[in-house]
Amino acid sequence: MASAPSRTAPGSWWSRRLIVTEDQRAVPFSVETAFADGRTVKSVTFVVDENPSPVAAVFHMGPGRDRVALSSRFRVNAQTDVRVIVEASDGALYMSSQLVKFAGGQAACAAPPTGDEKEIAANMGKMKLADVPSSSARSEINHKVRLALSHPNHTGMQLDQLTLLYIPLRMVNRVDARLGSEHVFSMDGSITLSESPVIEFDYRLGGGDKLDVDMTDTTGAAWHKSFPLGPAS
Repeated sequence: MASAPSRTAPGSWWSRRLIVTEDQRAVPFSVETAFADGRTVKSVTFVVDENPSPVAAVFHMGPGRDRVALSSRFRVNAQTDVRVIVEASDGALYMSSQLVKFAGGQAACAAPPTGDEKEIAANMGKMKLADVPSSSARSEINHKVRLALSHPNHTGMQLDQLTLLYIPLRMVNRVDARLGSEHVFSMDGSITLSESPVIEFDYRLGGGDKLDVDMTDTTGAAWHKSFPLGPAS
C-alpha cells in the first residue's frame, strides 16, 4: 500500500509500502525515498502511533544520499496509524501515514520472548549479512543488503513464563553501519523494534571493500562485526 506525502516539493518523490502479517511481533515496514533537486536525505523516522514507544526507529543517513531504501520489522500493539517521516538536508519534512488493521492477538510489546533463555543469551550480538536481489536499474549505483541482528530486544513489559516476574528492559539502542570510511547510517532503536531485528538498506557501490557494523544495547553491551564485500562493492 502507498499514500501520498503530506507535503510535496518540486523535484522530489518518495513512497512507502507497508505489508501487514499475522504476527504482530514482527510487522515489516519499508520506505523508498529520493530527491532530484540537489537535496539529500538527512533522516528517516518510523512511527507507530498507538505503541507504548511510538518512535520505532530513527535512521540518520550518511552524507550525499539523494536516494535511500530502508526496511525493518516492528512490534505493533494494536490497530494504529503508522507513519514514515523523511527529513531533507534543508530541514523540510515529508510524511506518509497508513492505518494498520489486524484481528485480535496479544499486545506485541508484552508478548513473551520466543526461544530458550540460554540459547538467546548464547546468540546475543551475532550478526548476519545477505544480499537482497534487485532487477532495477538503480542497482547499478546502489546495492541492497539484509542485516540480521540477534538480540531479544526485551521491552520491560514481558513476563517470564516460569517466574511470572517482568523481564528487565534490554533493548537495542544504537546500530551504526560504515562502508570503509563512509558513514552509511546510524539507527536509534526502541522497544518497538522486533525481537532479533532485521534491517534492509542500500548503499552506494564503490565505497569500500568491507561493511563495519556496531550494535549497542541499554545495558552498555556492545558488539562489532566486519563483513567483507565483493570487488564491485
